Amino acid sequence: MPTLPSDTAICNRIESLKDTHLRMMFKYMKKTLGRVSEVAGKYAPHRDDVFYDTDDRTGEEYVLFAVKTAKRKGRLRPVCRPISTKYDAWVKEVAEYFSGYESEHPWLLHENPETSKKYAMDYASEMLDGLHWNMIDYTKSIEIPYTKEQVLHERLGDSGYPEWLIDLGDGVRAWTRYRDYVKQSMKVEQRWKPATSHVLRKRESLTLDMDYGFDPIDLAYIGGWTEHSQQDNVPAALKHYLFLDLQSAKDTLPILKRQGMRYFRKLLVPLDVLNR
Repeated sequence: MPTLPSDTAICNRIESLKDTHLRMMFKYMKKTLGRVSEVAGKYAPHRDDVFYDTDDRTGEEYVLFAVKTAKRKGRLRPVCRPISTKYDAWVKEVAEYFSGYESEHPWLLHENPETSKKYAMDYASEMLDGLHWNMIDYTKSIEIPYTKEQVLHERLGDSGYPEWLIDLGDGVRAWTRYRDYVKQSMKVEQRWKPATSHVLRKRESLTLDMDYGFDPIDLAYIGGWTEHSQQDNVPAALKHYLFLDLQSAKDTLPILKRQGMRYFRKLLVPLDVLNR
C-alpha cells in the first residue's frame, strides 16, 4: 500500500529540480498553498504582489504574498511568512527571485494562461512521480442519459416546469426536469491517487496544522479555503473578510497585514526545534 508522503519527501522532490525557475515556482506554490491556477494560470501573481514589513510585537521581518484566490474569483488573501532562514529555508530566496524576475508574471510558462497551467501540472506530475495521496470518499453528481422509452410519467413540477419519471432499470426510478438526462449521486470510494500539483497545497496545510498549530480560521486566511471541512469552523461574520478584493478598498494591504498577523507568530518556530 502507498504511504502519505512526508513534508521532507515533497521538499526533496522540489529541491532536486535542476531548472531553477521551476524549482522556485514550486517552492512558491507550496509556501503559498497555491492552486495551480493561482501560480501559473488565470490568477498568476504579478511580481509586485510581494511586500516586506516587520512585526511590531516580535521585531521579526516578514514577507507578505498577496495571493489571488481562484475559488473567490481572484479576491486577495494574505500569505505572511518570516524572512529569517532561522524559521524558513525557502521564503527569502523565493521572494527575492519572485520580485526581481524580469517578467511581470514570473510563473506564467506560456502567454496563454490555460496552456501555462497545463505545463505546470505536467511538470508537477513528473516531479512527484511515484508518490501518492490518499483521497477520502465523496459524493459526486453524474448525468445518466435516457430515451423516450424509459419515460414512465410526466408532471408539472413545483417550479412550474415539466418533470419526467424515468425508469433507470433494476427497479430504480428517478424524476428529472432535464429532457435528455437524469442527475444521480454516486459515491466515490476512498482511494490512493498519483500525486499532482494539488498535493503541494494539501501537504503544506497538514504541516501548518500538525507542526505549527494552525486552527481552521488560520488555514482559511492563508489558504483561501472554501471547502466545507474548513468553512464550517469559520464564524459566519468573518467569512466576508477572509478574501479581499484589491479593487474594492484602498486600505487592502493594511487589512491583509492584520489578517496575516493572526497566524504569523505561530510560524516563529526555529527549524532546528522542528527537526528534533
